[in-house]
Amino acid sequence: MMFPSRLRLVAVPGVTLIASLFLVGGAATSSTPVMTMVASPQPGRKTDLLAIGAVSRREVWIVGDYLARTRNELYPMAERWDGDGWRLVRVPQVGGGAVLFGVSGRFNDVWAAGTYWQHGLLRTLAMHWDGRSWHVVPTPNAGSGTNGLFSIAWIAPDDVWAVGGYFDKPVTFMTLQFENADHALLEHWNGRQWSIVPVPRAAFVSRSTLNAVAGVSPSDVWAVGLQWVGGRERPLALHQNGRVWVSVPVPGPGSYLDGLLGVTVMRNHTAWAVGTASDAPGHSRGLAERWDGTSWRVVPTGQYPRSQLDSLFSVASSDRFVVAAGRYHDNQGGWPFNNGGGLVERWNGGRFLIVPAQKIGDARYANIFNSITIANRTVWTAGEVRSRATLRALIERSAAI
Repeated sequence: MMFPSRLRLVAVPGVTLIASLFLVGGAATSSTPVMTMVASPQPGRKTDLLAIGAVSRREVWIVGDYLARTRNELYPMAERWDGDGWRLVRVPQVGGGAVLFGVSGRFNDVWAAGTYWQHGLLRTLAMHWDGRSWHVVPTPNAGSGTNGLFSIAWIAPDDVWAVGGYFDKPVTFMTLQFENADHALLEHWNGRQWSIVPVPRAAFVSRSTLNAVAGVSPSDVWAVGLQWVGGRERPLALHQNGRVWVSVPVPGPGSYLDGLLGVTVMRNHTAWAVGTASDAPGHSRGLAERWDGTSWRVVPTGQYPRSQLDSLFSVASSDRFVVAAGRYHDNQGGWPFNNGGGLVERWNGGRFLIVPAQKIGDARYANIFNSITIANRTVWTAGEVRSRATLRALIERSAAI
């Protein structure tokens, strides 16, 4: 079984708006955030929003990719919320096509990470925003095959981490899946250049990949992903203590497979990770885990009624709140195209509860929230509306939490 990839090259002429309000595991109250759609630029025939990040109380960035309207070429994209609306910001086109998977930064020091096509291979990609424009910054590659950076975390101007994976086999944009990487990849920016940092790896692990990274200080950075142990996919967590990266045990509740896709770290050094757990092929549930300073523990998540394929792709936190995002699907018509909705959950102190959201389109369209962030007590999600032939950008936000 493959985990849902955040790279989806498939987009939506005339969608309709259907309100789908629900709360699992508790009753809705007047204080429950309600996610509502916000107008988004649609620069291409197919537009996919893959990561969102707040860089100040009022400024938020989204990155992803789009397929050109007149040419079959994939372009990286970035858009910025300035308090009044979302505006496309020009990014350089690189090689024969590019995708941006992650974004992180502060004010006018913002980084984006991804991959681009060059000479028959996908290679690592990093871009930097200096307050005026985006420009490409060289990044190293490991091995001789495909490389990709799937997430990035700004700690300080001279301390930025990016994670991903590299492959022993040929991979294209259409076949790129995070979980299929053969080797986890760690890269660090020291204020002058990017360099590869060794990944700790146990002897019994055959393959691994890192899907997300987050931190609050040089001595408290977490990277999460998955690893293959005895032929099974199990969760992976690494911690940077200011000197070295160390592997930290993390439970896997699924009897079939587990993997971590998102991570966030709070200023009190509590960390949260989310992903997918499965007990059988064709069935999955959202997975959430909490680091309390001594160990990782699985915490309860909500599940949409009738859903057989829940996944949480991203998690975000402020000093007081933790929220996660992903997708649900009731399996009536086959993954991933029918009756799929964007999934948002909020930690209430004892468990994650599903909060109200909007479903865009009818049963022919799936909604997916690939990423989530919190800016000035407002929750933002970025993702896509898709069917078998179409894909469009989807942004939603909450009332103040």
